[in-house]
Amino acid sequence: MIGAAWAILKTLFGGLVSSSAGRIVVVVVAAATIGAGALWLYGERQYQRGAEQGAAAALEQARQETEAAINDITNAADRARVRRRLCVDRGGVWNNADDECRSR
Repeated sequence: MIGAAWAILKTLFGGLVSSSAGRIVVVVVAAATIGAGALWLYGERQYQRGAEQGAAAALEQARQETEAAINDITNAADRARVRRRLCVDRGGVWNNADDECRSR
């Protein structure tokens, strides 16, 4: 891998890599380029992670608001109907024995 990279550098910068100072310059530039790419990838990964955490937080907030609205319903039968409907709308299967939503 390093040999192939060195061959490419020699092809691109043939006269420059013939001297030791030229080699140092090429190595420093290559290291800086690799470092910048690594930093960019790290930043992109952090951005993705933040977006995923934000989406998860939004879903959790929506779930809490939905539960609060369901608990505001005074009639237990109405609460059960709303929970059943919500379960089916989200793609689950309502278990009547346990009054719980199961995933498919």
